[in-house]
Amino acid sequence: MDSETEKVLKKLLKTSKTINSFKWSTYQELKTLLVQESQLMISLVMKMGNDLSGRNKRFLR
Repeated sequence: MDSETEKVLKKLLKTSKTINSFKWSTYQELKTLLVQESQLMISLVMKMGNDLSGRNKRFLR
């Protein structure tokens, strides 16, 4: 895992923790956090896909 992937993962975990621990005060703030979480998940999957596509197919069975 490269540093960029790790950075996105840490940000995603922090956002998820904020949502799950009810550290939001309005539904608008919750909505913003949920959108941010979704965008981070998409970004993480894209970065992981890039990382895995460059690996030797023999190790991905």
